[in-house]
Amino acid sequence: MLRLRISIPDRPGALARVATIIASRGGNITSIDVQQANAEFAVDELLVDFPEEPDAAGLREDLAEDGETVLLSLQLTESIDPIVASLRQVAELLESGSNDAEAALARGVAQLCSSPVAWVSSAEEATRYGAGRFAMERQGVVVMTTTELPAHLAERLPGEVCLLAVPDVEQGEQHKVIFVARPVGNDFTTTEVARIEALVSLHTALAKIITAE
Repeated sequence: MLRLRISIPDRPGALARVATIIASRGGNITSIDVQQANAEFAVDELLVDFPEEPDAAGLREDLAEDGETVLLSLQLTESIDPIVASLRQVAELLESGSNDAEAALARGVAQLCSSPVAWVSSAEEATRYGAGRFAMERQGVVVMTTTELPAHLAERLPGEVCLLAVPDVEQGEQHKVIFVARPVGNDFTTTEVARIEALVSLHTALAKIITAE
């Protein structure tokens, strides 16, 4: 089971073409998550069952023949939907209490974005990273290309990465910033950002309830 992340032109027939190419290589699409990237392109995350490991280079070439479709990433995965996995992290937060709240949030964001690197920082820790500083100053989401990652996470994504910083503006003065990184070229969509912000808000609300209890 593989998760394919594909950038395609936002026009009729584009997804059908992708499905035909995948089928020609023996792949069976079991789910599709269409995410808005901009007015001209969309990013589709496809969960595909292949009988054996596909020729990634050949698949990428086939998809790129129209000059606009790009295979952004291909990774082994479980059949579970990333949104379902994130909701399970919310349930985990309720069961474990507030002690593991930040770790549960980081795991939920990582699964939501199919990323190997995600972490939660305090306001002070976030200032060590350019994306974190800008996110706090602007009180909004920031995406940067950078090599700034915590040492224990840098091994998972060496070199330059696309780093997203999402400030938890509902925390008041005690800000925290949620970071998630992916390889350069595998940008974050507006749909993903909205989902992350919603997940952060949900975790914050639940953490307040747990603390009050």
